[in-house]
Amino acid sequence: LTQAGVLAGTTHSNVTSPVLRGSFVVQRLMCRTIPLPTGAILAKIEPPEPSSGKTGRERYAVHTAEPVCQSCHQYMDPVGFALENYDAIGLFRAQENGETIDPAGKMPDGQGGELVFDDAVAMARALAGSDDVSECFATNWMSFAYGRSASALDACSAATLQHAFKQSDYSVKTLLLELTQTDAF
Repeated sequence: LTQAGVLAGTTHSNVTSPVLRGSFVVQRLMCRTIPLPTGAILAKIEPPEPSSGKTGRERYAVHTAEPVCQSCHQYMDPVGFALENYDAIGLFRAQENGETIDPAGKMPDGQGGELVFDDAVAMARALAGSDDVSECFATNWMSFAYGRSASALDACSAATLQHAFKQSDYSVKTLLLELTQTDAF
């Protein structure tokens, strides 16, 4: 998560975007769908001006103030803020515009608890221990192995793979073998 390719690939300008970075992690590594806003909410969306706050956390604070936005941003923003110690091309920085960056955060884990972290490395460790991430890992491998995106018709195969992956103490070798044992394969 702290490699330059990942960090630069989740930024569309020379200013970081905690929302894009957080969305990438939540949707690709946790397999959680976050719908794009529609209607009047979509019309109001604009990235904040770089001068609207000294740090990314300050610039994007409006997401925590609006209840309708908070319902999705509670998942994306904490992850994105944890990656704010890395600029738009992935270089580490402790400060932005003379202010110390606060990369700490917490987010719902999808299991009724929370993932709590102090920085990007601690966030990566917390994600690595998350059932959501492990299940998503297995599902992503299934999509790759089958050459197509998993659909609702693959729910049984996905559940079987996720269970086998967990039972094997997350052995990738076991996961790959189990992939070849499903009817869908």
